[in-house]
Amino acid sequence: MVTHETYRRQSGEWIEPKDIELYNEGRTRRARLISTGEPLMVGDVEKMSKSKKNTVAPEEIFEAYGVDAARLFVLSDSPPERDTQWSNAGVEGAWRFVNRVWAEVESQPPEPYGVTGDDGAGDEAAAQAVRRGSHRLVKAMTEAIEGFRFNSGIARLYEFLNLMKEHKAQGAGPALLAARAEALSAFARLIAPFTPHLAEECWARLGKTGLVVEAPWPNFDSALTEDLVVILPVQVNGKRRGEIQAPAGPNRPMWKKWCLTIPRSQGAWRD
Repeated sequence: MVTHETYRRQSGEWIEPKDIELYNEGRTRRARLISTGEPLMVGDVEKMSKSKKNTVAPEEIFEAYGVDAARLFVLSDSPPERDTQWSNAGVEGAWRFVNRVWAEVESQPPEPYGVTGDDGAGDEAAAQAVRRGSHRLVKAMTEAIEGFRFNSGIARLYEFLNLMKEHKAQGAGPALLAARAEALSAFARLIAPFTPHLAEECWARLGKTGLVVEAPWPNFDSALTEDLVVILPVQVNGKRRGEIQAPAGPNRPMWKKWCLTIPRSQGAWRD
């Protein structure tokens, strides 16, 4: 259920959101009528209703932000069983995400990839980071959709986009560009249930044939989804004082030498 604040005149007449202006007076949030400056009462957040005039016309949203941004915001705000509170800030954030995705796809050069930048160990390490991030994203999105945790899955899309921005195409070598191409191909398929129009445009821009909606769902390699290191907390007298990193894996004897504790009685470090 989509909800929105309600606004009323002192006489009790309901006012539509498009006719009001919100502002802060000290620490208090106020509303006033745009046409006259008349102060209004800010009411509770309630289910959108024509009688209380707290609806937002879909046509206005679509014209300003596009259908994909509106759909993405509703799905990303809350789990399906909870209400979604509509806000312009929320849909603007979804709109920015749509534009960031398109900018990332447009920055990817077409194949074949020649020597355009760092072709050494740095390029290979960056390619591996992108590849691991992509496989983790596919795993997370698959589980989120199967569990109807759409908002959780979309949050992972935002995180992965930050990783792609960190390992950008400009100046990248062929290894990183190939990893990015693989990741963007999977990304286009992952966003298709949420932003279908954007997904189709990205799919075509990447040089893929057919429709992305008909493409198979991407698979993931479990080995690439595992953490390379684990974070181990350091406690002093039962209180967390720091943390250290240790290689991941089942070799617990190796882990033990990383685990540092403080004896309650002596107060000295020991293995």
